[in-house]
Amino acid sequence: MPAQSNSKARDRDDRQAPALTQYARASRSPLHILAFLLPLIVIYELGLAARHEELAQTGGVRAWVLLARAMELLGVAPSTVVGYSLPAAVVVVVLLLWHVLEKRSWKLKPLVVPLMFAEAVAWMVPLLLFAGVVTRISEPVQATPEPLVPASLDTLSHLSWQARLVIAIGAGLYEELLFRMALLALLHAVLADLLKLKPTLVVSISLPISAAAFMLYHGVGVVTWPALLYFAGGLYLGAIYLLRGFGLAVGAHACYNTTVLVLLGPV
Repeated sequence: MPAQSNSKARDRDDRQAPALTQYARASRSPLHILAFLLPLIVIYELGLAARHEELAQTGGVRAWVLLARAMELLGVAPSTVVGYSLPAAVVVVVLLLWHVLEKRSWKLKPLVVPLMFAEAVAWMVPLLLFAGVVTRISEPVQATPEPLVPASLDTLSHLSWQARLVIAIGAGLYEELLFRMALLALLHAVLADLLKLKPTLVVSISLPISAAAFMLYHGVGVVTWPALLYFAGGLYLGAIYLLRGFGLAVGAHACYNTTVLVLLGPV
């Protein structure tokens, strides 16, 4: 029973560690990530069902659409209730399988999830300030600078705040799933496992590739101010993912989108 013994030893070490270390470790664990993301998933799923016709005018969250189309190839039509919920189910199943494979305790620490929400807001602030500075610098260059959001504000300004909230949360969740969890894992498998590169070199290569893919996904020109915002944002969110885990990368991304699209969008 070596795996079970290692799991118990790891849990014991966590309990004996300083409080800040306990939080840092717990916030990266799949069970706490799932508990943190579950409210966002529920809001997105309910909002998608309630505002489907309104969201269809903009094409919805493209990352979610890509996942839904991939599910369609497996025989699940996105027009069904199951099809709509399957991308969310993928997130939940991946985190649950990760938790089971690690053989960790099923007990949640009560303060971890609220602290993760506070930390996500803190990580959002530098990204918001950076976007504001670059947007201000770009104003003399382009008449209508495009902020770092899932789509331009001109495209989304006619939507209700509820629909914009759905897009903000969905983009944060599913873009992080695609460009951080999936793409960085794929790049790590190729660079580290296949090519046997050193960890620092793997990060130095994979982070810019993921950020460039994130930039191109948003359909901006390569040598433009929006390209700088998306590329730098991709690097920043990728660093959060590597340092603090999937949950906080999603949280920072969703907080940023919500601030720009919902709180600042009408302005």
